[in-house]
Amino acid sequence: MVNTVTTADPRVETYFAGVAASLGDLPRADREDLLEEVREHLGDLVRESDAPLTVRLGEPEAYAAELRASAGLPPRGRTSRVAVTRTLGTARDALMGQPWVRPAREFLTSVRPLWWVARAWLLVTVVFVVLLNAQWSSHLPVVPRLWSGPIGVLVVLAASVVSIQVGRHSWGPRGRRAMAGVNVVLAIAALPVLSSLADATQFRLQRSAMVVQYYPQVPQQGVVSQGEPVHNIYPYDAAGHLLTDVRLYDDNGRPLDLHLGYDPNRRAVFDRTGQLATNAFPLRYFEPGTRVVAHPAAGPQVVAPPLVPQPMRAGATPSPSVTTPAH
Repeated sequence: MVNTVTTADPRVETYFAGVAASLGDLPRADREDLLEEVREHLGDLVRESDAPLTVRLGEPEAYAAELRASAGLPPRGRTSRVAVTRTLGTARDALMGQPWVRPAREFLTSVRPLWWVARAWLLVTVVFVVLLNAQWSSHLPVVPRLWSGPIGVLVVLAASVVSIQVGRHSWGPRGRRAMAGVNVVLAIAALPVLSSLADATQFRLQRSAMVVQYYPQVPQQGVVSQGEPVHNIYPYDAAGHLLTDVRLYDDNGRPLDLHLGYDPNRRAVFDRTGQLATNAFPLRYFEPGTRVVAHPAAGPQVVAPPLVPQPMRAGATPSPSVTTPAH
């Protein structure tokens, strides 16, 4: 008795491996269905003729693409997107089937006009407070001061009217997607807006809690303004911008010192010689237990309009005669 050993043809195995690799992104069941009769078909073609399989069938990738098309499956590269879309659709259907979803949607629909107004407020505050560094109104704490508090209120009201009209408009699919993107951006922008509002509120609370001491006579040390001791000085330039680390001297050339006493949280400033500059203003304080100044650009709630430049050359404009002592 003679045993017959069947040896797989390497031409068939090589071509079959290329086809299987091109179908590797398909689900296992679909891939096995397509490959079920491919090996046998390739063997028949090899036995019929010695012509290479790539001449008779084309490259393995092209043959695999024909198999996909005949089975109604998507081309290679789109299968993963189709699977993701199908998965997301299934998850969405499962979520919408929850009993609490419908009441939640009805509630959100009822409060939609409130979001339209909040959206307008966020847009105004992002533009003027975050981007243009406007201050908050001292009398209307949640309104940005645009030249004055009432003007800020008018701008917010005008923006609210526009936002409400936009919300009431029936947008198409593209318009709804665009509005959803705008809403997401404004919701994210609420973080710096609320942070700025919290800082301004904290500053007002600190000022209201400040203890005022009345002196029967002018103290011999420190700086006094309108009978009250000065605890900090905020210098502004001609354009109305707050300056930092500005050294001030009196008319005798002495460093201006507020004589506030030692404070370990006060940021110390030194010159190049290593000397402590007690007259560098404004004073800044570290967060307790750290060496970090939380708000290095913070200033008082004041408006410093730009100065109108005047000639400073001798004899340019007549001025009263003033005798200045020589130093």
